[in-house]
Amino acid sequence: MAELLTLLWQLFSLLGLILSLRRWWRTLTDREEKRETRLLAGAILVAMVVLVAWSFAGLGVARAGGPAVHEALAAPATPPVTELVADFRDDLSLADIDRLDDRLGVEFRANSPVGRAHRLMIAPAGALTAERRRAVLTALRRDRRVEAADENLYLTAFGQAAEFRPNDPRYGEQWHFPFIGMPAAWEKSTGKGAVVAVIDTGVAFEPEGDVPAASDLKQTRCVKPYDFIRDKAKGYDDHGHGTHVAGTIAQSTNNRHGVAGIAFDAAIMPLKVLSSGGFGTVADIADAITYAADNGANVINMSLGGPRGAAVLAKACRYAHQRGVAIVCAAGNTASEGVCYPAAYPECIAVSAVGPSGELTFYSTWGKELTIAAPGGEYRSPEERGNGVLQNTVFMKQDAFEFWQGTSMASPHVAGVAALLVAQGVKGPEAIRARLKQSATPKDDPLRYGAGLLNAARAVGVKDAGLVAGLRPRPYGWLRALAGCALWPLFGVLLLYGVKPLRPWLSLGCVGFAVACFRLAAGGLAPLWLVVNGLAAVGLALVVPGGRPRR
Repeated sequence: MAELLTLLWQLFSLLGLILSLRRWWRTLTDREEKRETRLLAGAILVAMVVLVAWSFAGLGVARAGGPAVHEALAAPATPPVTELVADFRDDLSLADIDRLDDRLGVEFRANSPVGRAHRLMIAPAGALTAERRRAVLTALRRDRRVEAADENLYLTAFGQAAEFRPNDPRYGEQWHFPFIGMPAAWEKSTGKGAVVAVIDTGVAFEPEGDVPAASDLKQTRCVKPYDFIRDKAKGYDDHGHGTHVAGTIAQSTNNRHGVAGIAFDAAIMPLKVLSSGGFGTVADIADAITYAADNGANVINMSLGGPRGAAVLAKACRYAHQRGVAIVCAAGNTASEGVCYPAAYPECIAVSAVGPSGELTFYSTWGKELTIAAPGGEYRSPEERGNGVLQNTVFMKQDAFEFWQGTSMASPHVAGVAALLVAQGVKGPEAIRARLKQSATPKDDPLRYGAGLLNAARAVGVKDAGLVAGLRPRPYGWLRALAGCALWPLFGVLLLYGVKPLRPWLSLGCVGFAVACFRLAAGGLAPLWLVVNGLAAVGLALVVPGGRPRR
């Protein structure tokens, strides 16, 4: 609705701009006019040209900055698939697998030490033709000793009762925590005893080479890290995505430094499956899911995915679910219907993203598999970055606090609240899913929001916990916002002053526009421009009858 009103108002005002420029140019060039009048016309023309240039320059910044401000939204091209992955029966001997290799003309090896135990194997396939690759997969899928077989696809990172208020100096910039009612929720649970596996690019909880440790993870407990790309018992982050995600879940909190995390007393299990470019294979991700389930994780967060499912990945999700692990996944950043995988699997809790207004973001994927929506941030220009999700990370090999956006940022909000529930004794993934859905703030479109908006306070048992600060816009700078709001009404004023026959009808249009603005504002859905434009429209409606055309 707000977008439609903006478009109509701008189209109306663009007409006003054209007519107004013509009128004031004629006044400026009319030698019969008084000198003071011509000077006034010249000043108005200069002001209008400057405002127009500034307005369109701002639009250019928004378009250029929107996709680039967070690389999770503008990932590079996916690498080509060069491997096959097969999940053999756990009791199948390595000798039997070798004999199968000889028969099929491929060479399987364990994806990792975890994969060896569970017989999750990969085989090079870059030299195989597409037809030969399909034939090998068909043979594997028909073999009763093979539980699942796929191409080893790449997935990508998707780029406040008495209330506890952390003393972290930048907590006030984390609009997304009051949005879900965290201050009240912290009175009930801080996640103590829960373990959340972050399957991502790693977590910078300790320095590695020229990549520093994230400064606001010093008090966060990290357990059993593993790098499935290099098969090392480390979980360092050479990208930054996983560290940002982990911060939302369990940033060191109340330490007079940086920002806060949702379940700050929970432990993080850093599992690296995505490279420095943000890509990872199905085999590594499936291994990490199994590893998390076998090593004490209560919750898994996967802020990653792709458009295609894989039987190996589905099997790993079923395994973790059966082991009692809640799996929380980002729905995707496709800006279209069709939840990505693994979020679309029934074992997973699929999360879409909303911005500070509480509405679905411009980038979020939606679909029937959604469970819930959570704040993921939304901005299209550098001036609006404060509407992103703020956490500590390592970015460009520097310790940094970054505002990022994406369903990647929404998912860990839900994973963090799941950790709060685990700490309260809620057991099993379906019990956690049910509590999240029952406590969500309802929205009227389940395809876009699932059960509604995440409400942490209500989930942990805070009575009368409405959405504490949801639907509250965050102006991105009062001067630019006010100027942007006043720009188009200015053109409208000039139009109404110069075209006498249109005045009654345009006056009625202003009144209708004002009513629509204030209705949206009363519902909590209006940013600053709606309020200012509403007031401007009222002013126009009152001023129009008294205006005096030049001739």
